Amino acid sequence: RPINAGQAPSRFASTPSTRAEFWQEKFKANVERDERARLGLLSSGWRVATIWECQLRSSVALNALGVEVSEWLTSGGAEFVAG
Repeated sequence: RPINAGQAPSRFASTPSTRAEFWQEKFKANVERDERARLGLLSSGWRVATIWECQLRSSVALNALGVEVSEWLTSGGAEFVAG
């Protein structure tokens, strides 16, 4: 199964069939960029939440995610990864 920007497996993700090497390199570079940004934010004292678009597709999932995010926001934790 394809990976969203190299991170979260999703049945909605796909890799283009043409120029596969180009896309693999692009996805890899995106993952590296996102990781640098995440680490930079955390080291600067920011709180970071990672939520994938595919996790927002149903109202049931969205409501559950809202509860999880609310709990995280009040917990003081540095990082939240929806999952």
